[in-house]
Amino acid sequence: MVLTYEDEKLIKKIKSILKNSDKNKKILHLNERNFIGTNPFLIAVDNGNIEIIKLLIEYANQHQIKLELNNDSKHRTNPLTLAVYRDNIEIVKLLIEYANQLKTRLELNEKVPNNYYPLLWAVYRNNIEMVKLLMEYAHQRHFILKLNEKNNNGNYPLLWTISNNNIGIVKLLIDYANQHQLILELNEENNDGNYPASKAFSNRNFEIIKLLLEYSLQHEIILKCEEYIKDRFKDLIQNFEKEKEKKIEQERLTREQLEKLELEKEGLERERIERERIEKERLEKEKSERERLEEVKSLKNVTLEYKINEIERVVNEKLERERLNNETLKNKINEIERIMNEKLKRMRLKNKTLENKINEMERIIVINLLNNKKH
Repeated sequence: MVLTYEDEKLIKKIKSILKNSDKNKKILHLNERNFIGTNPFLIAVDNGNIEIIKLLIEYANQHQIKLELNNDSKHRTNPLTLAVYRDNIEIVKLLIEYANQLKTRLELNEKVPNNYYPLLWAVYRNNIEMVKLLMEYAHQRHFILKLNEKNNNGNYPLLWTISNNNIGIVKLLIDYANQHQLILELNEENNDGNYPASKAFSNRNFEIIKLLLEYSLQHEIILKCEEYIKDRFKDLIQNFEKEKEKKIEQERLTREQLEKLELEKEGLERERIERERIEKERLEKEKSERERLEEVKSLKNVTLEYKINEIERVVNEKLERERLNNETLKNKINEIERIMNEKLKRMRLKNKTLENKINEMERIIVINLLNNKKH
């Protein structure tokens, strides 16, 4: 986009305002609307000034402001619808990027005054790339675009794109409707009494008429159109009827094959269940036999353990008796030793007494001998 001198002056002025607000520590209210329901962001989008839009987004991010992207309860206008109305795909991409940054979903089905909405404006502007962009965004955000909503003039996407003679957008709408199980409105008239087949005929666009006929036959819709148009495409209609009958027959055969396969599947399932039952019985029998053998083994172990315990008991009893016998013998020996010690003690005492007597007698004898010598 080439900026004019006036654009550059305006950008310079906006930068100055934003800078002064920061300098004065005063946050600008970017979402506040004036008496006609607009605000700086909407005006920038409406004027198609990408540089100013970027400046406002940058300012909002710096000050934790979330710029309003969808309609509120009071105002029925929003930046996206304005950008599509102005046919500015770059701004639409910028708004999608900003919405993703905020983790906010752009409401593509919201209507603005006169019941316009983004897809209808994109079709009106005959911009196939814009239509693709809106469809891709709806796919990414997991919601479905409304294709049959009318504006106040009774126009809707299919009718308007046929009015514009744009076969590419017609195919896009048909493909999108088929992918999302939507039924396109083929016979609704606008306020001027126009409907899709009449506009295609007035434009002499028989390729679009052919697409409408094919779509109506596929979805069993009675298409409102002139009789001679049906005569012109009689071969197409007959071929489609033949294809339809062939498809019905194919579906019947497929259904019979599926029923046959289902019966075979049921038979195989019964066989599987029977095999599982037999296998289960076999396993239970084996388990029962193992448990019986374990029980017998356990009983043998118990008997053997009992015998071992009995032998241990007898041996312990014998050992206890021997211990008692040894204890008795030991006591007898100790008693004998005690008696002998007592006897020895008495003998020692007697010997001591006898020795004392002998010593006394010796002393007396000595005294007597000494006395005899003196005399």
